[in-house]
Amino acid sequence: MRYAIKFAYDGTQFSGSQRQPNVKTVEGEIINCLANHQAFEYLEDAKFQVASRTDVGVSALGNVLAITTKFQPKNLLNILNSKLPHCWFYGITEVDSKFNPRLANLRWYRYHLYNDPKLNNLPNVKLYGNDKTKLSNPVSVEKIQEAAALFQGSHDFKNFAKPNLDNTERTIESIAAVVTGAWIHIDLRAKSFLWHQVRRMVNSWILYAAGELTFEMLEDALNNPSTSKDFGVAAAEPLFLMDIDYNIDFEINKQLMKNIYKALINNWLDVNLKKKMFDYLIEKIV
Repeated sequence: MRYAIKFAYDGTQFSGSQRQPNVKTVEGEIINCLANHQAFEYLEDAKFQVASRTDVGVSALGNVLAITTKFQPKNLLNILNSKLPHCWFYGITEVDSKFNPRLANLRWYRYHLYNDPKLNNLPNVKLYGNDKTKLSNPVSVEKIQEAAALFQGSHDFKNFAKPNLDNTERTIESIAAVVTGAWIHIDLRAKSFLWHQVRRMVNSWILYAAGELTFEMLEDALNNPSTSKDFGVAAAEPLFLMDIDYNIDFEINKQLMKNIYKALINNWLDVNLKKKMFDYLIEKIV
């Protein structure tokens, strides 16, 4: 039988998602786990595929993998969730033997810009983990929206992707930037994205909002892909692959979801304790 499995992972714990020799990656850990439990005899027969490959540091809430195996769905999820502490497998469905998860209807990415007004009096704060992008807060969401609107629709994104890629034309269905508390959430939806595309676009929008790029410079880089431009790459950690759409329903195992919830709560407590330390220090500085 062939199954599609929906899963999440903390990208900061892996050297990217794509399997590589002698490096801990999401795909590599999943394949090793399934091989050790004899979910398949030969990897070629399993036709193992993952919908989206993410960079080092990029996390996912709704990536999808496909595998052909004799194992039952419950056994697959139990094995994966018990052996891979930084991955969470929560949905499964039987699919056609030819199902390829890379052929999705739509992919949804979200970039998180920390935009706390508390930092307004701290010039040149390095917020986004990129040496080329050291900005003061707050970032103007209106400026982000203005720049992002230019990128919707079909374009050649050669200047906003990893260099030397072939076929750099893509269609972005929608881009939305909204303020949520101390964050600006930038949601991007498209059938597919190029390597580094989201992070390169976002970095150019941040630079535009900071006054380091003009609107005309963005237009020129987008409309003249034959003229090379490099506006840098935004940090990986704030980028999440939120979901992938196939018009199929995944069966959710409620008990597994409870176990995943416990694991995430522990992570949440750790992160929020560190944020408390941050808040206390900021109160003394500002």
